[in-house]
Amino acid sequence: VQNTILKKYRFKSTVIHPGLDPAVYKPNPKVNREENLVLFVAGRKNMHRLKGLYYLIDAIKDLPEIKLHIVGEKRDFMDKRLISLGVKRGKDLVEEMQKATLVALPSIAEQEGFPMVLIEAMACQTPVVGTNLGGIPEVISDGINGFIVPANDSHALAQAISRILADKELATRMGHYGAAKVRETLTWDTRVALTKEVFELCLK
Repeated sequence: VQNTILKKYRFKSTVIHPGLDPAVYKPNPKVNREENLVLFVAGRKNMHRLKGLYYLIDAIKDLPEIKLHIVGEKRDFMDKRLISLGVKRGKDLVEEMQKATLVALPSIAEQEGFPMVLIEAMACQTPVVGTNLGGIPEVISDGINGFIVPANDSHALAQAISRILADKELATRMGHYGAAKVRETLTWDTRVALTKEVFELCLK
């Protein structure tokens, strides 16, 4: 938005990303992390294509050990590994993120905004995979808390998923780095502090 709609006023605009409540989105030792479980979250069916669900399905075709949980409007799939969970909110959604091996957002939308689902997953110490579009690269530090792959590339997506699933140490390390990033830079307390700074600067 800053680089497009507000381009003319970029020199006097400040970006403050949304945040989350770390008391809600957090790892839970009582919830078992399931092996080879990929989670995809998108509310409405008409968003599934833009959020890259079909590329994700194509990516896991050659990865038979993977189970894909899809959160959003219910739909039917022929492949038994594709499980439509319906709409999940609150604690139910958090638990799905805590259970997953990784959360994938392979968006194909150039206008992809700030990916809340990724920071929610990161806060739960869950590694993430996303594409190089919109606000996603502002959240994922490639190779540190997750992987960034080219959009519309199911092969690259499959490789990134495979690397995380095959290396538990890597997955654990990415989960810890992701949670630390959220705690340090993306809680509501930090959002308030940044907003206060902007107000004080304007008042001066």
